[in-house]
Amino acid sequence: MRNTRHDTSSLILSLVCSVILSWSCITLPKNLSKNWVPVVKHRTSAPVDAFALIEMEHTARAAGCKSVKKNFDCKKLMTELPELTVIGTGSGILVDSALGPVVLTAAHVCENDVPDAFKHDDVSITIDSTVEITVKIPTKGNYSAVVMKTDEKKDLCLLKPSTIFTNPVPVSEALPTIGDSIYSISAPLGISGSELALIFRGFYSGKDTIRHDQEVKFYTVPARAGSSGGPIFNKNWELIGIIHTAFDKLENVAMGAGVEDIRTFLHPPGETIDETP
Repeated sequence: MRNTRHDTSSLILSLVCSVILSWSCITLPKNLSKNWVPVVKHRTSAPVDAFALIEMEHTARAAGCKSVKKNFDCKKLMTELPELTVIGTGSGILVDSALGPVVLTAAHVCENDVPDAFKHDDVSITIDSTVEITVKIPTKGNYSAVVMKTDEKKDLCLLKPSTIFTNPVPVSEALPTIGDSIYSISAPLGISGSELALIFRGFYSGKDTIRHDQEVKFYTVPARAGSSGGPIFNKNWELIGIIHTAFDKLENVAMGAGVEDIRTFLHPPGETIDETP
């Protein structure tokens, strides 16, 4: 099984090795939104207006070179190392939180887990990098976003979009039971568009304890790379889960966080709104 962020990490790693390059360090945009949507809105159909394809564009460049070899030409190597860009995608949904309206997704969609230096034989390369986050909303448009907070254990992340583009979806007050019909909206393999959102139907299949005693929920809905962060809804289109993991050879089963984890993450005791850029 694997996390379901859709990216090209393996391709970039091969390029990195070939030119002795990697990246690190997130530079976040500063245009935090001052807009505000005051109410959560219940839907009678799929809330595609609140769904987001999340695009993470990483750009990396070599910043410095050192070698213990006296005759090694670091200056020449620096001129040969190209600037590299890679784009990864995930899914998300607009919800209300103690921090205001935010896009909820999986933590690994938001992460930048590459090192800030790369060493090959006796050559060390330091790396500068930036990341631009864009949330792309079917029928609504594209907006920049910043990471507000993450919980790696629960695999949840909050993104603040530059514009609050619609009303947040409600989080269910009730827990699902095995066999309940569920719905999901996600962008497996990055499939989404200005007039396109993939909507799936399945069942809530229960829970189990795996991965360092972390409880996860099982949803029998299609999931692939890019589905990470995809919302799971009950029949009333209330949020009950967030996808974070799929199985390589079992495409109609997904795992993720449940409604209890979502509630605690969105409204932890003592957390208040902070709109400071």
